[in-house]
Amino acid sequence: MKGFSVVKALMDRFPTVDWLLALRGQLPPEASGRPGARVFQNADYATLPLLYNAADVFLCPSRYEPFGYVVAEALACGTPTVASPGGASRKFLGRPPWNRFLIADPEDVDAFAAAIAEILRSPEEMRQKVIQQIRPQIVELMAPENWARRFFAVAGL
Repeated sequence: MKGFSVVKALMDRFPTVDWLLALRGQLPPEASGRPGARVFQNADYATLPLLYNAADVFLCPSRYEPFGYVVAEALACGTPTVASPGGASRKFLGRPPWNRFLIADPEDVDAFAAAIAEILRSPEEMRQKVIQQIRPQIVELMAPENWARRFFAVAGL
């Protein structure tokens, strides 16, 4: 469901990239023992922001993602993200110029590869753009104090 076959294909396409694989649950057999890949199985919540911040690109090729907090988490850390359409990815990557990083077909390895290559041309510049343009939207929508304010207003409290 999370599109690991696409990740595997992209790892083959980008053999010089160091891959940090944060995976929950049982590992796909092809995840371990790959050169250039470090697996973080069931990483705790304190470790995830460190991984997001260590990455030049966050990849989420899920076939199904009801909201996809991982996309919002990565973007909140400033990490440029390439994702298939799911709740958070659609919300934060759905408009230009970011929609070129929202890959309509979660099996389209070529489209994922092109988006990753674009980000890798200037990852720090892309990170700054995410921080300036997308992170404020995430804070407005998802920061606990903003969420609580909206909840209380809707509930009339």
